Amino acid sequence: MAALYAGKGNIGTCLRDRWKSKNFSDQPQICFTYTELPNRHSKYFVQFLLDVYDFPFNKAEDSGVRTLCEHFAQYEAG
Repeated sequence: MAALYAGKGNIGTCLRDRWKSKNFSDQPQICFTYTELPNRHSKYFVQFLLDVYDFPFNKAEDSGVRTLCEHFAQYEAG
């Protein structure tokens, strides 16, 4: 599974907004993960991720080129 987006803010609102505004139709399975951090930490952490990794749904500030992904066996993916 490849990471598609990195962001900060209220997790419920962010997930609903992204689900409505992004086209996930070509993704066979979507999983969301999040980590709660203080606002200042999350701002720097997200910027670090965007500087290093390429997120297809972050284009405005996304300068990274590496792929952030995790590999699962079929039985682990459900």
